[in-house]
Amino acid sequence: MMILSFTSTMTGAGGSCVEHVRECLDKHLAWLNSPSWKSIDYVVVTASTGTAAFTDTVHVVSGPRYFYSTSKTNSLIVTEDSFVTITHPAKTVLLRKGQAQPESAMQNWNKLVSEIVGRKVLACDIAGNQLRFVTDPKKKNGANAEFSMEQLSIVINNETCRLIELERTFIANGRKQLQKITVLSSKEVEEEMRTRVDPESLVYDAKGKLKPELKNYVVKDLR
Repeated sequence: MMILSFTSTMTGAGGSCVEHVRECLDKHLAWLNSPSWKSIDYVVVTASTGTAAFTDTVHVVSGPRYFYSTSKTNSLIVTEDSFVTITHPAKTVLLRKGQAQPESAMQNWNKLVSEIVGRKVLACDIAGNQLRFVTDPKKKNGANAEFSMEQLSIVINNETCRLIELERTFIANGRKQLQKITVLSSKEVEEEMRTRVDPESLVYDAKGKLKPELKNYVVKDLR
């Protein structure tokens, strides 16, 4: 678990701390819409875990080491070599990046940004080159828990706007859930890459059929 120590301040590069967070969101949205934008070949829909009845959908919405996920228990890692690792409590699936852009992923990103900028800010702190942004509790009505966030905390690189950590709490089927995404450092990513194998071999067998151990997953090929 990442332990961070922050000193409260409302001053950041390019204006106030909050304004800088919004600038970072705008910067990455502009980059996402550029011709060089790439996404993954596969979107994996996982079976629900525990007693929660809803299904999680994993989306990667931008390039290496920057992403947003709507999943409840999965953690995602995007490496500098454009590999995506999705870690489920019981399984790990490695997915390969490609040219296809999942429209739903972009929609989710836009919804997330709208949700973030429309909230009351509880804290916006800077420690060295890291910035932490925390919003007030707010729950949306409706069956869709995807954006029904009680609290949201984001840690970004204050200089590059790169996402370091995203954490939120939300209510789903009457239960409080926690989602936390942590981006690995370059060194950790490099060490992990040494043990990687061809990603498609982890998803499909020699006959091109979905491997039986992935029966709890629905893999959609977006190429």
